[in-house]
Amino acid sequence: MSILAITAPHHSHLVQRLRSASPAMWWTSLAFLMACAICVTLAAIDPRLFNGISIWVKPAKFFLSLAVHMLTLSFGLILLPERIRTSRPAQLATATMVAMAILEMLYITYRAALAEASHFNTASPLAAFLYNLMGAGAGLMMLVTLFIGIQIIRHASPTLTARATGWGFVAAALMTLTMLAGGPAMAA
Repeated sequence: MSILAITAPHHSHLVQRLRSASPAMWWTSLAFLMACAICVTLAAIDPRLFNGISIWVKPAKFFLSLAVHMLTLSFGLILLPERIRTSRPAQLATATMVAMAILEMLYITYRAALAEASHFNTASPLAAFLYNLMGAGAGLMMLVTLFIGIQIIRHASPTLTARATGWGFVAAALMTLTMLAGGPAMAA
């Protein structure tokens, strides 16, 4: 019997739990992983470059990172009691995460297709507005991460894994929010 056969039931159970923790984040993550693969393929066949790199590299990296981020948040949700995980605030948080991630990726992919910068793009009033809107969306995604971390700290069983995961989410969200706040100053 192979090791894969021994561990397959455990993996399928984890996949089922991740999917049920937040179906919206699960399906969005899968769509983002497929979009990442499409961007990697486009990078191989589209010769256009931006700053010496294929225009499709940035969206591919963002699709991948947001997919991993949402799957990680789903893992965090697994640690919560069902009444907290299915509560209205938790549902609003996950819906916000999904909506902001989709809007962010639409914008980044749109700018990539035009071979234009998505970040720090203030070439026109519309570009500056959309860039600021994208920054606000990224801030909301980090607030969702912070919210889920706090919920884990408050409501998960008091295991070391749950507490460490909750504090990890809180720390990651706070560090990212700090970088978002300092980003414009660093670019100036």
